[in-house]
Amino acid sequence: MKFLLLLSILFFPLSAQQTPSKLYQSSLKKLDENRYRLGNITIDKTKKQISFPATINQNEGLIEYALISPIGPTHETPFISKISSLHLHLGLLLLNYQPEPPEFFNQLSQKPQDQANLKILVQWQNKQGKTKQYPLEKLFLREPPSKKKYPFYWVFSGISSEKTAQKIENISIFISIFFASEALIHYHTKGIQNDEIWYANEKLLPPLGTQVQILILPHSSQ
Repeated sequence: MKFLLLLSILFFPLSAQQTPSKLYQSSLKKLDENRYRLGNITIDKTKKQISFPATINQNEGLIEYALISPIGPTHETPFISKISSLHLHLGLLLLNYQPEPPEFFNQLSQKPQDQANLKILVQWQNKQGKTKQYPLEKLFLREPPSKKKYPFYWVFSGISSEKTAQKIENISIFISIFFASEALIHYHTKGIQNDEIWYANEKLLPPLGTQVQILILPHSSQ
């Protein structure tokens, strides 16, 4: 009950023209004591984890984004998912992830708050049926490689509360490597202002069309 109440509270400011019940009642489903399904997203309260399906769209060449919707810039993104941007935003809020304000991204030396710092994993099965799993940042490369090791973070940036639910649904960039103000999650490290240095890791990424699972969880999780 607390979980449902919190969801309705989070939905309310996003659209004054729609009631919370109309927005989530048809898509939110309780799977068990710890897990809920919101559209295509599974929310695990105990693990503080969100998971959802995606598809390999690109496994070579220059990239700018990590995960987008089918209406996003598909020519420069390794993963595509049909999830709702609104559901992803709300799922992270429900698990008590707190977005960083826009001004945070002007200071690359700044470390994000723990509640905004995420770990992102990608899982799939190869042709032999063996499960492969990699941190998302291992699936792309910086070229030329930086001589200095810079700290990096996946940071929840969220969506401005002034936007209506309809406008949020139109957001097509879920996770970005190159800085994009509309993205929900950003890669935060040296070089994110440059859109010509990030490349898909051909050695690790599976064939085009491969179905994968994206897992988002606390950065501290092992």
